[in-house]
Amino acid sequence: MTAVGVIIGWIFFFYLAYKIATIKVVVELWDPYEVMGIREGTSLEAIKKTFKELSRKWHPDKAPLDQKIEYEAKFIDISKAYKVLTDEDIRRNFEEWGHPDGKQAYSLGIALPNWLVEARNSPIVLGIYAVVFGLLLPFYVGRWWYSSSSYTKNGIRTHTMDLYFRDLRPSSNVKQILDLLSASIEFKELVEQRPSDNARLAPVISSIRDELDKRFGEKYEKSKRRSIHLVTGLLEIALAHRWLQTSIRCMEVSQFLVQAMWFQDNPLIQLPYVTTEVFKIMKQRKKNIRSIVQLRKMKDDDIKNAIKLSNDSEYDILKNIANLYPIMQIDNAYFKVTGYEVITPGSLITLVIKNKTSSDEKSPLVHAPYLSKDKKPYWWIFMADDKRDRIIIEPTKITDIVTTKTFKFQFPAPREPGLYTYIAYIKSDSYMGTDIRKELRLDVKDLSALPPENEIDDDISEPEEDSLAGQLKLAREQGLYSVMAGNACLDKDRFLSQINTDELIKITLLAIK
Repeated sequence: MTAVGVIIGWIFFFYLAYKIATIKVVVELWDPYEVMGIREGTSLEAIKKTFKELSRKWHPDKAPLDQKIEYEAKFIDISKAYKVLTDEDIRRNFEEWGHPDGKQAYSLGIALPNWLVEARNSPIVLGIYAVVFGLLLPFYVGRWWYSSSSYTKNGIRTHTMDLYFRDLRPSSNVKQILDLLSASIEFKELVEQRPSDNARLAPVISSIRDELDKRFGEKYEKSKRRSIHLVTGLLEIALAHRWLQTSIRCMEVSQFLVQAMWFQDNPLIQLPYVTTEVFKIMKQRKKNIRSIVQLRKMKDDDIKNAIKLSNDSEYDILKNIANLYPIMQIDNAYFKVTGYEVITPGSLITLVIKNKTSSDEKSPLVHAPYLSKDKKPYWWIFMADDKRDRIIIEPTKITDIVTTKTFKFQFPAPREPGLYTYIAYIKSDSYMGTDIRKELRLDVKDLSALPPENEIDDDISEPEEDSLAGQLKLAREQGLYSVMAGNACLDKDRFLSQINTDELIKITLLAIK
């Protein structure tokens, strides 16, 4: 269908071009001989005689009332033609230049090169226009449209998202997520597949990172960046299903890629000079430091005693980098329903989370030595039901937390009363070991727990006699309903029940008059 539409469009375009090229423009020139109804070369005496006859015929004073304007226009035209034909200079100008005043000169400037507007170059110019606007422009517009339609709004190929949607499962573990990530279509553009790669793989395993840098250079760096971006596509699929554990694993894969670490590695290995070998020595010496938070709370002597490094400068660098890690904590979190003290089934709940960081400074760039470009960190904050493996409040991305910040989220309360346990999460996209998890308890009460509503006071004072309400009351008491009933004897209650307030007001006003 698209090809047929393109063909029809081109046919219509060429048809319009043909019609424009072959159209004949008819220009009506003012001819004094034609106006006076004589031939060219007529003598002066004959012209004067004809003018007198036409003047008598078309003089405005002889015009009928309904043709006066037409006669005036014709008379003016005849007079103008007579003047042109009887005055030698004006007649010569008209015969030579086609206008009584002689040559009418004007200039037209075109901001184009001379060769572009020269008559002999017109076929070349038309050919260039045809190539540019008829071939190149549609080609590039079509290529742009095809390229944009093959990507999602996040810049991930639609084929890759189809793969994620088909193969991502609630039970997908980290290894399976990485396998799915490596199958993305984007990587086929970066790495050339060669049969000889399998034979060369074994000796490369021991030094994979350096080897990749040597063989692929910029492509290797692009693949790392692209991997981090593609994780957001996997996360979108998991969030669409509200899978808790799969979403958490996708977030953690982002951390692994940024820090170039494996999920089994201790978070301390993110720090400079702390390698896997250094960490093994720490465990052997039973100097077990579980997190960067624990490390930051230790004294300098204790750190040196636990981690054996070469010199004091390495300790200083390690400590400075550790202090840059934004350590967050949930200062307070609670549920509330606006206007009520208790939470009942189906009510709209607001979750309030007050979060604070250990530093007053804005979040620094991520310490990621294996990324060649700077990266700014962000965090996901959300709430989930661990027992059901379901996300209750979808993750909100936050990029800057300075000292203290309050977040508010709304969600509907469960349909049944009871005590519910949820987990509030704050997870980083770049740092390992800095995630926050806080248990929240939601107590949903039965509707009977709501306080009784204030009763409406039905006591209404008697109206004053001179007020409109007083006149209405008086009309009812005196039986003025008979006015609208034609003074017939009707049942009072029956009549009053059949009329509305507007009619009753009319009755009262009539009675007052």
